[in-house]
Amino acid sequence: MVKAERDNFIKSINAEYDDYLQTVAGLYAFCKSAIWDEANKKPRDKSTLKIPGKVYKAGDKDKNALTPDGLVIINDNYAVVCEMKKHFQLGKTSHFDQLKKYDTPLVDFWENKNIPNHDLVLLTHYFSKTAASDAFNEWNKINKYERAMAIVEFSYSTQVKTYFTLAITTGRLSDQTHNEALRAVKKINDEHVSELLSKYKFYDGQPPLLYTMEVIYDYLLPLCINENEQLIAPSQGFSFTSNQVRDYLQKLCIPQNENKQGNTLPKISWVKAALDKFVEIGLGKKTGDEYILQLRTNSKDDTKSFLGKLIFKKEIEKKKKTKTSNQIDIFDQ
Repeated sequence: MVKAERDNFIKSINAEYDDYLQTVAGLYAFCKSAIWDEANKKPRDKSTLKIPGKVYKAGDKDKNALTPDGLVIINDNYAVVCEMKKHFQLGKTSHFDQLKKYDTPLVDFWENKNIPNHDLVLLTHYFSKTAASDAFNEWNKINKYERAMAIVEFSYSTQVKTYFTLAITTGRLSDQTHNEALRAVKKINDEHVSELLSKYKFYDGQPPLLYTMEVIYDYLLPLCINENEQLIAPSQGFSFTSNQVRDYLQKLCIPQNENKQGNTLPKISWVKAALDKFVEIGLGKKTGDEYILQLRTNSKDDTKSFLGKLIFKKEIEKKKKTKTSNQIDIFDQ
């Protein structure tokens, strides 16, 4: 009974993990596609991407910030603002109201520069494309965009070979070359897919707890072993503050030339929650602002399963403790 419950728990949190990873990869896949110069096989000159973006409406003296999931500056005359909605609820039109906020001249919050003429893009998963298109058609009966707007679907598959595809479902882009490539369905090659899944780890949406923990465990701790050979013994652990962990992860997972806005991802609250969970499941200690994390020993599981089982074990312990406490309260009455 407990094993079946544990297996279902592991399956559920792994699904949440994979869902977030695919969302991040889908967002970066589109942004990378937007800046790619196919003729010269390289990113376009002067192009930059910011995930997340931070902008305000031109003329807004208070500079009230708006934060699209992605801001892609293609060149001095053209940009794309995009929102990611991987799962689209049937009939939900409010996402298009959200996108409408960017349908106006904008200013880059960080650089205080006018953003060039820009298109609007709503990204969604292949399985949600019909719901997104239907919702847009309903919204469009009484609303409209002044700028070019497109719903772009992405799909991800690991059958036989891992691949990503991008395609316009509804609308158009001003960039004719990119527009035609997406109308014909654009396939992202294996090399770029590998980079997307291994290099880019966060966007502005909050990741599942297991996701942040796994990134810390698999990406940060091995780096510390390489840099601090005297700490290679797992029993000694590695000492960090939450800010240090956040800064490490930003360098690892948010390339500096694509992160002009400074320390924004991963958010410090995500990191603290993950570090506290390490302490709770017995893989860390906390003293003041410092956390000491330890490597596992003698486990044949991959990191997700290893951490998932420890999290599940702690949840069972808490349930038993709560149940016992409730029974005691009954007898005390």
